[in-house]
Parts: sequence; C-alpha cells; structure tokens
Amino acid sequence: MRGAPADSLSRRSRGSQADLICLRRGVYARRDQWRGLRPELQHLARICASRASGRSRGDGAALARESAAIIHGLPMIGPLPDRLQYASPGASGGESNTISRLLPAPKGTPVEVVDGLVVVDAVNTAAELMRRRPFRSGLVTADHVLREGVATVEELTGVLASRPRGHGSARAALCLRYADPASESVGESLSRAVMIEHSLPLPRLQETYRAQDGSVLGRVDFVWPGHGVIGEFDGAVKYSRQLALGNPWRTAQAERLRENRLERATGMRVVRWTWNDAFETEPLLRTLASVGLLPGH
Repeated sequence: MRGAPADSLSRRSRGSQADLICLRRGVYARRDQWRGLRPELQHLARICASRASGRSRGDGAALARESAAIIHGLPMIGPLPDRLQYASPGASGGESNTISRLLPAPKGTPVEVVDGLVVVDAVNTAAELMRRRPFRSGLVTADHVLREGVATVEELTGVLASRPRGHGSARAALCLRYADPASESVGESLSRAVMIEHSLPLPRLQETYRAQDGSVLGRVDFVWPGHGVIGEFDGAVKYSRQLALGNPWRTAQAERLRENRLERATGMRVVRWTWNDAFETEPLLRTLASVGLLPGH
C-alpha cells in the first residue's frame, strides 16, 4: 500500500508485551516506532493491520470519511478518529465496535478499489469532510481537490446538493464558497481559513512582482494591495531544498534580501508567519494586526 508504514507492523509479537501495541489480533506495532508516526500514518497503519489480519469488514462496506481521505491522500487538519470509518447503504447508522464504525451511505454512493481496498470515491469523500469536519479542515480539503483536479466546483456542488439538508450543510457551503485552487499548500489554506473565521480582509493569491528591467523579484503567497501588505507563509519544507544544498544562514539572508527588494520595488510591507502561528491562530492574528489587517476592515 502506498505510503503504508509497513516496517512498523509485525505479525509476530517479538519482544516484551510492553514494547508492542496490538492493532488487530496477530498484528503488532513497536511502541517506539508507533509514537513517532504522525496521526494520519497511525490511522493508515490501522487500515493495513485490518487488511493483514484478514478481518476487514466483509458486509459490502467501503472505507469512508477520514479513513477514505487517508487512502486518497486528501489533507485534513485536526484530530482523527481512533476507529476505522466504513460506510454502507444498508447501515442503520453508527454501528460500532472497538476497531471500526459503520455509517449509513446514500444509495449509489460511488466506490473505488485502491490498492485492493474498497473505498468511497474521492469526490464524495471530500464532500463528507467538508460537511463533517471543522471549517478550517474542510477548506484545506476543498482547496486541495480543486488544485489537484480531483473534483470541480460543479461536482462538489452536485454531491452536496444530493445530501439531506441539516448538519454540516452550511459549513460545506462556506468551504465551497471560499475554496480556491490558487492556494498552494495546506499551510496557505489554513492561513486563509483563519482570516475568514476572523473576518479579516482577504488577500489575492500567488502574485508575481517584477523589477523595472522585467526581472522577477518574487512570487508571493498573499497580497493585500489596498493595505500595502505582502504575506508569506513559511512552511516547514518550503526552503528545505535550499537548506539541504547550502548554508542555512545564507538561505535566510537571501530571503531577507528578497523581501527588501520587494518592499523597495512595491512600497509594500512584507510579513511572514509559520505553521504554528496559523495553527494556534493568535500569533497569526497579531502578525496581521501589526500591519493594519484587522477584523471587519
């Protein structure tokens, strides 16, 4: 299975019981390796364990919601369920055990087979995430599927229109309203979600600025022309290649020189923030407030 943390799984309980975590009967993970896995990889490991044990659901159910999202590579923000999520048109709703949860699915929900697993298709999965997860997570998913060509606005609109009105409908509509394929990373989508949640002025995305001689000064993540502000999201891997190939101090210095050139050429101020700033919300709000980007303005 693509991306599966196979090295963390074992069908033999080698070592003491304290060193192992039982994922399914006969399938174990080493505790030290398990703790080092990101939550989405832990969930993927549970899916792998279920298949390896030969005890996957055999009642016509398909992996759904967060479990399907992980198989499709759809990004999410926030906690993931401990149990595997399945859906079936025949389910009465919320049938659970310690390993999995079986949810009702609309009749005719499309499914796919991915690496031998039956999974609700990516478009319907994305629509469910937009309905059922917090707005910032739903926007991250919506931006991704539009950017990567997984779904169109029309396809998502059609799926959402086929769902009963009620829980999550307004949230999904809000995700769809603000979804933008120009948002190039999970961090940029999260940053925009914070701005939307707090009624900040919304930026233009991915603008390129040139010097008078036509040379490119830079392509920036966010720009508020009316406020004279350029915003840059510093992702953990944004400059990883440059850092790997050169001196970290020189990389930081080159980025500062780039900012200075942008500020001189455009007359705008450049502000930066990190993943933690956006995830924790308040640090990002303080950064934006420092350049006059305030709620309701």
